Amino acid sequence: MFGSVLRGDDHFYSDIDLFVTATSGAGLIPVAAFADAVEQLTGFPVEAIAEHSAAATPLGRRLLAEAVPL
Repeated sequence: MFGSVLRGDDHFYSDIDLFVTATSGAGLIPVAAFADAVEQLTGFPVEAIAEHSAAATPLGRRLLAEAVPL
């Protein structure tokens, strides 16, 4: 988890930001399915990003550094 919910500065319209560690070769569909499942369970919008994709950008690496595993 990362982002405003983790930091405690979320608001009514905030989403839940999650990194997903997918198995090698997994595409976007499992990540999207996971995000949909979390949305159904929590009732809040979810932004799920594959961890390996985030590691490829400077912003993603910064967000990974602040993330907390669940």
